Amino acid sequence: MYFSCMSQTSIQRDDPISLVEQEFGKFVVNLERAKNRANSRIDRIALMVLGTLDHRGPSRLTTIAECVGFDPSTMSRQVADLE
Repeated sequence: MYFSCMSQTSIQRDDPISLVEQEFGKFVVNLERAKNRANSRIDRIALMVLGTLDHRGPSRLTTIAECVGFDPSTMSRQVADLE
């Protein structure tokens, strides 16, 4: 994937592709920082669970499983690991 190295002032306000590239680049940097701060490796399913909880707030295990597209037994193990 190509990320342009344009400064924010050089990005046209009406260029949605450039804005998405810039925001995605920030996301990737922040994700890597968060992974490096964690003592153990956080996998993608864990990030999906955390993102769901951040978006929806406290939720039942079955609701989380439904939102991320995995079965409840997978979510049960993942949530136990996160706890």
